[in-house]
Amino acid sequence: MTLDPFASRDDLAHLHQLARAERVGPDALLALALTAVLAATEPTVTTSVGVGGRGSLNYLVALVGPSGAGKGTVEAVSAEAVSILDHNGMPVATPEYPIGSGEGMATAYRPRGTAEDEPHTRTRATFNAPEIDRITAISSRTGSTLTAALRQAWSGETLGAQNASAENTSVVPRHSYRWCAVLGVQPRRAGALLAEADGGLPQRVLWAPVGDPAAPDRKPEHPGPLTVRLPKLAGPVAMNAHQSILTEYDTAQLDRLRTPLDADAIDGHTRYVRLKTAAALALMAGRTVISEDDWTVAGAIVDRSTATREEVRTILDTGQRDALREKARERVTVALDAEDHRETEQLQRVRSRILAALDKQGEMTAAEVRRSIRYELRDRAETVLAAMTNAGEILARNYGDGPVYSLSAACTVHDPYTLQNAA
Repeated sequence: MTLDPFASRDDLAHLHQLARAERVGPDALLALALTAVLAATEPTVTTSVGVGGRGSLNYLVALVGPSGAGKGTVEAVSAEAVSILDHNGMPVATPEYPIGSGEGMATAYRPRGTAEDEPHTRTRATFNAPEIDRITAISSRTGSTLTAALRQAWSGETLGAQNASAENTSVVPRHSYRWCAVLGVQPRRAGALLAEADGGLPQRVLWAPVGDPAAPDRKPEHPGPLTVRLPKLAGPVAMNAHQSILTEYDTAQLDRLRTPLDADAIDGHTRYVRLKTAAALALMAGRTVISEDDWTVAGAIVDRSTATREEVRTILDTGQRDALREKARERVTVALDAEDHRETEQLQRVRSRILAALDKQGEMTAAEVRRSIRYELRDRAETVLAAMTNAGEILARNYGDGPVYSLSAACTVHDPYTLQNAA
């Protein structure tokens, strides 16, 4: 039976009721709460699982929904109804910035020209891109380093660039900054983000739908704000994990060492997302040790994230297939309209019969196609097959005994993401 993370803990149940009372998506509100918790910690707070050195708690969230679905609403609810306090009970404020260039993120921590011996202007920040189109536009510019910078920031690696002049240099050393980011993603516009699968960006994301298909007609009683009081986090804190988690990480690292070069990497970072999520859950409970329960609940949250990501990919692929089919249909129509009206009507009837026959049979030889057409129209088959093939509406493969036809819609859409053989 699939674990419901909202039924596993009192604080998550509170978040669920709060989301229902405010008419926002529970998964999205949870993702924002986890982001707020991690953003409130200094970069000296890291994970320790026995492999790979210290692990950064930098975090990346995608709020998923169509235009007007309420991404801004859930962010407003999170800002007003989720409070993060330090161990002394004092509110923790985290500055927020729009996502710009990769170099721009670095300057949020160290403005250009900051002397090497000077400390960062700030060590924590949250970045926001309400529309994924902004990421797409910036990353498509020649020389853009944004998507690479997003990957580096998520891993806590060095940010920025060393320039010839000190006045234009902004280099932020690894593990010296806390970075969290929230992206607004419309499924049919997520192509550029999913196309980064080869570089590992989409699998670094916690995907959360902003909708709530099971929302009740009647709102529950409002539970009031959720207040999270962090444990004492003075100085460097390495968040240890339960032994079972350490064992799982060691086994996974061994498997990774044995992975062939051409292995599919779409879920290569999923375990790390789970660890960061488990760390956030531990911090929400006032602990610096990640328990088995934290790990289990984080697994359920990440499973929901993966399902959302795959749903986005399906929506995107379906939209691209529909667009290709429509373009092919238009090209065939234009070609056939060159004939006179009566001829066009007959050719269209032949085309419809060919489509129906191929849809039923999958593949057919030219002779089989001809036999599927009414006798008085069979002499039109060659003309229509040529038009449909040239337009890309059907495919013609030759196995040595003449062409074999099939619907092109049965083929994989050749978008960048699918070509990377992502799962």
